[in-house]
Amino acid sequence: MQKQKMGGICLLQVILCVMVVLIHTRPFISYPSVDAITSNGIFRIAVPLFFLMNGYFFNFERVQVVSKVKKTLVLYIFLLMLFSPFWINLSTPYGTIKSIIYNVVIGWHHLWYLSSLIVASIVIYIMRSRLVSLFILSIILFIASYAVQNAYLLFDGAIFEKLNHKPFVYRNAFTFAIPFMLIGVYIRKSEHLKVSPLMITASLMLMFAEVATFALIEKKSGMARDLYLTLLFTAPVLFLYFKNLSLSFEENVSGRVYFYHPISEMTFKSSGYDGGFIISISTIAFAFLFAIVIDKMKSKSIF
Repeated sequence: MQKQKMGGICLLQVILCVMVVLIHTRPFISYPSVDAITSNGIFRIAVPLFFLMNGYFFNFERVQVVSKVKKTLVLYIFLLMLFSPFWINLSTPYGTIKSIIYNVVIGWHHLWYLSSLIVASIVIYIMRSRLVSLFILSIILFIASYAVQNAYLLFDGAIFEKLNHKPFVYRNAFTFAIPFMLIGVYIRKSEHLKVSPLMITASLMLMFAEVATFALIEKKSGMARDLYLTLLFTAPVLFLYFKNLSLSFEENVSGRVYFYHPISEMTFKSSGYDGGFIISISTIAFAFLFAIVIDKMKSKSIF
């Protein structure tokens, strides 16, 4: 029964980790409009849903929180070291120190997710008696960050474009992780929540409308877009749909696919390939194969 209850969430995790790979490898890079709607649009629902799941499974017992934070921190440090050839600047002592401080605090590439998760988990635990106030504040910050991310569309000036290219300003533990984690906490406390086909359809249509609108009005290439207002509605609706699916499905590889896919991604990028369909498929295949091999080795106690 428990396997069936979790089957939908396990399936969702697999779908989301594929979306993350497609965000980074941009399969439709040769078609700017399609790329804007997919990798810079609807696929962006992946990380909010991951944070929502973290909140759904959040345990408020001190021992559990400390244990989870320690394990996440160890994984974070290990992955930073593993990918250090891609981010450490050894040209000067100052450059080395700066790159280390920046990437440890912010998180390199996809590892910002772990750094935000650690901070958000600590904040939520500390504020556990005032979660409503924390949620209201986090929603305000989310909306403010949404405005910062898109300010360049309304105001001229290099400063607004620079802000858009500094995602840590508007995509961090306080503006991004906490609101979705708290939505997950609420869903866990309200197990009776259901979603209708109409709600699912409406949420997807609303998000697509927002994504398509930005794709149409975008006049500059290479602009980042991580936050969509409709994520606050679409993410919990999709989570509830998959959570309520009765599926006998288990998987142990999605986390590894998420964390290790940059091995292939960065290999391609270091060879001069920014993205493309073949690169996306190759990266997905490598990531899943790598994750399955690691899982088999772990199950056989090889390490």
